[in-house]
Amino acid sequence: MNRVRIKFCGITRSDDALAAVALGVDAIGLVLTRKSPRCVAALQAREIRRALPPCVAAVALFMDDEPGFIADFVATLQPDLLQ
Repeated sequence: MNRVRIKFCGITRSDDALAAVALGVDAIGLVLTRKSPRCVAALQAREIRRALPPCVAAVALFMDDEPGFIADFVATLQPDLLQ
């Protein structure tokens, strides 16, 4: 049987990310599009990313953002996955 993988999205604080890790999540979704009220600033996203253990993926979520904006965030955050 395949194991279900779990991602929590909309994380905005390192403490919440670590609480999710303690609950067994496989990935943390960081909303980076400026169109969302859950948008995380670059430095805040990087802090959350650094708090994650290696076994938990950081997923960068974008929506209709400019390629340059996405490229800058990817360079700063170095996410494991893009959505």
